[in-house]
Amino acid sequence: MSSHYLFTFLGRVPLDQNSGGYRKSTYQFPDGLQKTTSFSGIAIEEWQQPDQVVVLGTTGSMWHVLLELTDTYDQAPELWEDLERSHSNDEVTQSQLDALSEHLSRARDRRWVARLIPYGRDRKEQAEILRTLAAEVPQRTQVTLDVTHGFRHLPMVMLVAALQLKELHEAKITGFYYGAFEMATGGTAPFLELDGLLEAAEWLQALHTYTKDGDYGAFADLYRREGVGESTVGRLEQAAFFERTTNPTLASKQLSTLHSSSPNLETPIGGLFSKELWRRIQWFRSPSRAERERSLAHIYLKRRDYVRAIVFAQEGYISRHLERRGEDLHSYERRDEARNRIKSDNFQKLRRVRNAVAHGDRPKSPEARKALESEANLRKYLEEIFAVLLDDQGAW
Repeated sequence: MSSHYLFTFLGRVPLDQNSGGYRKSTYQFPDGLQKTTSFSGIAIEEWQQPDQVVVLGTTGSMWHVLLELTDTYDQAPELWEDLERSHSNDEVTQSQLDALSEHLSRARDRRWVARLIPYGRDRKEQAEILRTLAAEVPQRTQVTLDVTHGFRHLPMVMLVAALQLKELHEAKITGFYYGAFEMATGGTAPFLELDGLLEAAEWLQALHTYTKDGDYGAFADLYRREGVGESTVGRLEQAAFFERTTNPTLASKQLSTLHSSSPNLETPIGGLFSKELWRRIQWFRSPSRAERERSLAHIYLKRRDYVRAIVFAQEGYISRHLERRGEDLHSYERRDEARNRIKSDNFQKLRRVRNAVAHGDRPKSPEARKALESEANLRKYLEEIFAVLLDDQGAW
């Protein structure tokens, strides 16, 4: 089993005049368990029993209070005085925190790490916070994040940190919590689960992935986590597979069936993005195979996926050619014959460029060679061909 790390913050909020530390609160966790403490990190530690607790704070955080919160002040009064003095002067050092870490690890019977982070006043300091978190977490680890204490901008930093840890460290984020002291009723404050914000950020990442490469299969696991049935998610994955293997006919059939059950995709988080997803895959509604392939040629050109753009443009023109002749659009033999029969200059230009792009061949045509000298040249070249081959109503 992978190790479980808990990250929590220690701030420098005004001290309670009676206790000399954070105000106590009874926190209630999502499963109903309640813990009374002045420091949320201790409540979560006792609730989840992580292997390691990492407390993040600045040079001005109240590090000495941790000795009081863990009932170990009597064991290290000199350390308390040293930390209290440095806190007051905003000059706590990591070497002091190393001593505190050793003390807390012994007292709590699990590894505690007190780690200094900058205030996060600019992008350099914000990046340093992310770097500090990443340095603490090995690969494929469970991570729980607690943003109850600390500065108010730090939850935003931690949201990015969670995405970073998932992507670069393959970490599993097992919880993202905020102890809402100000929402207390009857003396009990709820521990809010902020996982929904993390999931929304992941949906935005998936949308970015789709915008970049057209793979709407990136949404499949997100839908699964929101409870969408496997048959529905499977259709989404199959449609993405067929489209990306240049088989829009089968892809459109999957998408049409999926669209008929689209209410299943109106999940709490996914529902925020479903309208945009359907808007971006409207090509499947085109009335004919030729129109669908024509639409996809333009879509993939916009995505700078030139090989697929060229393939869809060729196939779209072949489909239109066969439609006019009343021949079977789905016959491989008829399509292959048409590919060799079509003499259109622009169609032949596409064939030459596709061979060069797909196989690395040096085209014989000076025009094609010039097109492949730069991306700007290739894009302009294809746009000009598409304008005639696909968009000219006379040719189309």
